[in-house]
Amino acid sequence: FDPFKIKKTHFFYKPNLLALKQKLNKKIKLPSKLKWIIFFDENVGKTIFGLNSISEHLDEIFKICDFLIKNKKFGLILKPQFIKNRIIKKIQNTSRYAYLIKKKRVLEICSGNHRNLITPTSLSQNNTVSVGKKYGGTACFEMIYNKQKAVFIDDKKTAVPWDNYLIKNGVIYKNINEFLDQLKKHNSFDFIKKIKWQGF
Repeated sequence: FDPFKIKKTHFFYKPNLLALKQKLNKKIKLPSKLKWIIFFDENVGKTIFGLNSISEHLDEIFKICDFLIKNKKFGLILKPQFIKNRIIKKIQNTSRYAYLIKKKRVLEICSGNHRNLITPTSLSQNNTVSVGKKYGGTACFEMIYNKQKAVFIDDKKTAVPWDNYLIKNGVIYKNINEFLDQLKKHNSFDFIKKIKWQGF
């Protein structure tokens, strides 16, 4: 398995789509005063590929919002995979969390009509850590490729070929609470190891 071969053969690298690639990967500047948790969902809901229910998905986001209330230096970026999974209004309609949106400590980054056209690469910055599911996690892999920090939530206890590498680098957490507990303990992203793409 050669990860660099993927880069060379990926369809975005065809000349006629190079301009589209450059447009989609254009950096989105995030406010630097906060440390941003970027939460990447997998397909949620009642679909053949939906391992997470909508209620499970919302519960995880509310737990992160609870963490933000008590920890003022952090913010949350939501980047849904599909536009239908936009969840910002449900947060906004919950009085406990509405002010987080008003203060721009919770942002939802979306573009398009079906699949979200915003790429993980466009969000890659040094004041972030990406959070994704271990059973999917392709968005987190893209962030690792861009030399950014990422962690994987293994709430479904799935096995993947790169388990040993992720375990060795300490970036797997059994649930979102376990990750947030460590974040509260360290009050920064310094404890999270920046792993190397070449290790996969």
